[in-house]
Amino acid sequence: MINTIEKQCCSCGACYNICPNNAISMEFSDKGFYSPVVNDEKCIKCGKCLNVCPAIEYKSKNTNSPPPSVYLVEDIDEERQKSTSGGAFGIFAKYVLANNGFVCGSAWNDNWEAEHIIIDNINDLDKLRISKYVQSNTKNCFSEIKKLLDNNKLVLFSGTPCQSAGLIKFLNKDYDNLITMDLLCHGAPSPKIWQDYLNKNYSKKDIKEIKFRNKSDWTLGTREAFYNTDHGYILENNKKREIGIFYEAFLDNILSCDSCMECKYKFVPRPADFTIGDFWYYRKYYPKINAKMGLSVLLANNLKAKRILKSVSKNINVLKPVNMKENWEHIEIRNHSKDTAERHIFFKKYLKGYDLNNILNEATHKHYDVGIISYFNWMNYGSALVSYAAYKIIEQLGYSILTVNKDFSFSDRYNKENRSLEFAKKHYNISRLYEAQEDCRELNDLCDTFIVTSDTQWWDSEPAGDFCWLDFVRSDKRKISFCTSFAHPEPAFDNNAIARRKYLFKRFHALSTREEQGVKILKDIFDTESEHLYDPTLLADKQIFEDLANQSSRTEKGFVFAYILDLTEEKEKIAKYIADTLNLKLKLISNMRYSGKCNLIDENNIAIEDFVYFCKNADFIFTDSFHGTCFSTIFEKPFISFANSPRGITRYKIFYDNNLKDYIFDNLEDVYNIDLQNIKPDFTVFNEKIKHEREKALLWLKQAMEKPLPKPSNDELLYDYLYNKNLDDKLNFRHKHNCCLKNIFSITNEYTNVKRKIVNIFGIKIKFKIK
Repeated sequence: MINTIEKQCCSCGACYNICPNNAISMEFSDKGFYSPVVNDEKCIKCGKCLNVCPAIEYKSKNTNSPPPSVYLVEDIDEERQKSTSGGAFGIFAKYVLANNGFVCGSAWNDNWEAEHIIIDNINDLDKLRISKYVQSNTKNCFSEIKKLLDNNKLVLFSGTPCQSAGLIKFLNKDYDNLITMDLLCHGAPSPKIWQDYLNKNYSKKDIKEIKFRNKSDWTLGTREAFYNTDHGYILENNKKREIGIFYEAFLDNILSCDSCMECKYKFVPRPADFTIGDFWYYRKYYPKINAKMGLSVLLANNLKAKRILKSVSKNINVLKPVNMKENWEHIEIRNHSKDTAERHIFFKKYLKGYDLNNILNEATHKHYDVGIISYFNWMNYGSALVSYAAYKIIEQLGYSILTVNKDFSFSDRYNKENRSLEFAKKHYNISRLYEAQEDCRELNDLCDTFIVTSDTQWWDSEPAGDFCWLDFVRSDKRKISFCTSFAHPEPAFDNNAIARRKYLFKRFHALSTREEQGVKILKDIFDTESEHLYDPTLLADKQIFEDLANQSSRTEKGFVFAYILDLTEEKEKIAKYIADTLNLKLKLISNMRYSGKCNLIDENNIAIEDFVYFCKNADFIFTDSFHGTCFSTIFEKPFISFANSPRGITRYKIFYDNNLKDYIFDNLEDVYNIDLQNIKPDFTVFNEKIKHEREKALLWLKQAMEKPLPKPSNDELLYDYLYNKNLDDKLNFRHKHNCCLKNIFSITNEYTNVKRKIVNIFGIKIKFKIK
């Protein structure tokens, strides 16, 4: 059992080193970070581990008072070539070794794990050079350093700020013969994930060298271009291979431990005597200096450091003072890891055993299996939860997912109290906001498949144009609709929209709709075949909703849950009547946007998790919502549902057809004539039907995802050419397909023929001329 709170523990190893009875071992936590584990049989309850822990309490030494003295440092070119930056660490290490001292720093072991070692030979110095972007195991170094210091040996310790703080607390006294040096740290990635990544992508026994940073030209890594450069390599079988996505995830703050998210050392004063790091902003202070081989920034944090620096300075090739004036962002002293939704989702999937490369790519927004089109951020509980259900169904098939954030010209995305968006940020990988339609084309480079999910995506007055018909998707990408719904049973598409969307529907590789009426619409209006599938909330594993309910902090019991989308005085009276008759409290909520006056609502716009909690724990549910009805059946609650015809009545057919029609009302006055105490729905028939429909839907979706894509037709190639002109200009298009448009379509160059072809495909007039 790990006896630490991972959010606080920085894995410095101070407790491990100080335990008098060897009761503490450093083992991997579930996320793969070194964490102290206490053997209760050995523990003598002395409390030394708590007293030495810098996470529980750490105050910088009184002698380290701001501001520090700041310098630009560079060693000679030969030495800088061996280092990550300007060679500051090597300068001090050589000074200590030349004075018969010892140097402690991070090195790779034979298994390519980072661990702190102590050296006393200049020939071993290269082991400690260069950055290792992974959490290092300090092992028993603190104890060994204390022995050396007590024997009057000069010692240099280099590590992260938290490791330096751990050593200082462990020693519990000032040593004149100790030099501590901390790093401008970006965070400490999980060593277990690092090992998993190596094992998956490389042959460790064949690795000869690992360098996270390529030193061909240090200035390519300056802050302006840092994320677009060659970041380093692994030398395997004498061939250089890029480190790849692990490093990208490190830069994006995905892999660091929880304590890095709330780093205690991102300010001055720093824990150590010296602080070193890259000096990316050197041009603001010394614009003419040649920085190709790298530059270090050096902070002397106390008088002792300044005294040591004076002794070492004669060995420094360039040492220039820098007047920071507390512009600490110029050396990124505050550049600590920032917590993100992507990081939470990554670790959640890592713990569940998802493919590491897939979730690393997903977390760093590099590539996804699926791009989902949904109304995930509508201020509507049903829309939020049906989007979540579809997401989980696709995810549980093993695919990585990007939720596309499209501006549908609704005001919800501007609402600071949008609970759906708040919920989405916890659970989804969300794309950047796409406002302009033409910008959506870049999604083709991010995803292999695009899926339009439920809810009512296909409006006859769609505010986002043809986006939900996947008009932006190229012909080489898979296009699927999963339980998508038309907003109306008899949509009023104009002739132009019908012609356009008839073609767009033909481009789909698999079509399914939520209502049987949708199958008929697709057949009769758009001449397209489709499958009828149930709503994703009913198809998803019930456990995903159980988990959401368990995340709520609510504790209410003994109540009627009234979820009324379109709240009226009549529905209020019915809700109160039901609660009074059943001698239960009433918990009434309306839609998230509700701003009317209702004395029965004690709160509104509750969290999504709270909504599911109320559905699960209610003694009775009264609703005018289709999804309110779905959740009544999911949690098998006594319920009354008012079929809300303005929002679509055909979707209720699944309840009528499966033994639940007695609990669906189209006249609210009828509620007064029934025995509420005896409303006890038998869900047997319905549950059997849902089981069958779930198996059917999952098989349908699996086959739709796995079926080989056919070769794009000539019409699709023309569509790509016209719509995605910004991706492939004419010259590139013709080179790619080794042809010209005339040959593709076997038509003449006459403008009228080309025009006729386009009109036939798209149903609209397009000005186009082939030269």
